[in-house]
Amino acid sequence: MAIKNYTSEIGVERIFIQLQQTLGRHGAKRISFDYGDDGAVASLSFVISVEGHFIPVQLPARITQAQAVLKQQYESGAIAHKRGKEQTYGWEQAYRVAWRNILDGVEAQMALREIGMAKMEEVFLPSMVTASGETFFAATQRPHFRLGSGDSAAEGMVIRAGCLRRGSGILDRKIPPSAHSLVKGTTIAAVSQGRCASSCLP
Repeated sequence: MAIKNYTSEIGVERIFIQLQQTLGRHGAKRISFDYGDDGAVASLSFVISVEGHFIPVQLPARITQAQAVLKQQYESGAIAHKRGKEQTYGWEQAYRVAWRNILDGVEAQMALREIGMAKMEEVFLPSMVTASGETFFAATQRPHFRLGSGDSAAEGMVIRAGCLRRGSGILDRKIPPSAHSLVKGTTIAAVSQGRCASSCLP
């Protein structure tokens, strides 16, 4: 299946404006773009208000990975050859396609919010930035990360070797119990009132 938006010709500056407008309409603050050493935008950052607390969020654009997939699809014939290499998987096109898909993803999430099916903190939970500077999703990729059992999940806790307790540097801020993630069919609260399961290791 061809990558979504692989033929996109919309200017990236227009995409950035639409991202700002979409997030701004839904209450995001301090919207900014983070630049890499090459001068290109590497990620989008903003904060959302959750029960009176401002929680930072970061959405990275992984251009190298996007370009690799576009190249693979071009070479396999999954996407049109007539556009030529540069217009199909060149760096500028990969940059455009990556950001266009981020825009589409944000707009889809905001549509869920508008219809009452999701909250801001729910859809952006994996991208929330912890006190250590990494996203919540990145923290789950560490060795020995584990989630609680069904019983712990019901109590709204996440269990991890090293623990998501305050001051750990993993998640040194309160995330309300309304922030949830779906893992293997079980809905679990990210953190409930800043508490940690007693079985967490020191």
